[in-house]
Amino acid sequence: MNASKQTIDAQKRNCIPAKRVVSTVPLCSVNCYPCVQHLIIGGQPQVPVLLRPGLCIIEGILYNRRVLIKAIACKVFTREIAQIVAESDHTIDVSYLRQGLHDTPDLLRTTLQEEIDRIDAAADMHTQVHSSGRDYEAIVLAYGLCSNAICGIRSKRYRLIVPRAHDCIAMLMGSRERYQKYFDEHPGTYWYSPGWIEQTVMPGPERVENLRTKYVQEYGEENADYLMEMEQEWLRKYNRCTYVAWKHLDREEYQQHAKDSADYLGWKYDSVEADDGLMRRLLTGEWDTSEVLIVPPGETVAPSYDGDILSSSL
Repeated sequence: MNASKQTIDAQKRNCIPAKRVVSTVPLCSVNCYPCVQHLIIGGQPQVPVLLRPGLCIIEGILYNRRVLIKAIACKVFTREIAQIVAESDHTIDVSYLRQGLHDTPDLLRTTLQEEIDRIDAAADMHTQVHSSGRDYEAIVLAYGLCSNAICGIRSKRYRLIVPRAHDCIAMLMGSRERYQKYFDEHPGTYWYSPGWIEQTVMPGPERVENLRTKYVQEYGEENADYLMEMEQEWLRKYNRCTYVAWKHLDREEYQQHAKDSADYLGWKYDSVEADDGLMRRLLTGEWDTSEVLIVPPGETVAPSYDGDILSSSL
């Protein structure tokens, strides 16, 4: 077997036939394996055709190459991301950061940058790049804008892929447009999801009991009453509890928890079905620039202050 044949066979072993297969397509003069940006179909250049990481042509057949994608995510997405990773043909290496870092945007920004710096330097203890010489296509950040916490972040080595979303709920809803529509129609909504219920104590009887006990222990009864009144003050901005149910992962007890919390707080209750499309495309490399920001190595994430939410800058 000659070296060329061996190379082709090795490439095929690392590929999955694309859902849309273009057969007997001649390679153009720009041989841009592994990511095809130029195809010639019927003698005419076609730019682009299914342009995304892992798209390649081997012997005239269009394939999806199995790619390595690094993801850094908030723990509120643990179950949702686990399902996507399990179902994907690609290798998605995920590191989770604890919920709540967004409450202090500077802390989240610093923590994310430190994680990225370690990945850039191949010094991240969570990450395993295959010894075959393959490297990550990009680092995906499963975070929204989060009070500008992700602004200023950069990678020296990899592209950063960031969803155009203000927060995690837009990602669970499948688009910023769907999230905005619900927000406009139902102002005063507090969102519940399995990840939020698991990772923190949500507004409801348990939170009230835990906080009061903590305040009494630390500040005494009288001060505890004042602090609890302050807690209730910010909750008065809300009048509705909406639970986001992720298909195949939903748990009846979590919906019931959200309903009970709404009853306790005197809020209306609603439930909406999550849309996994944005998260799935984000994590599996189907990157549409209308949905995600693609930040080249060396550039930083920046706010755009418009409908795009994010931009990049040097």
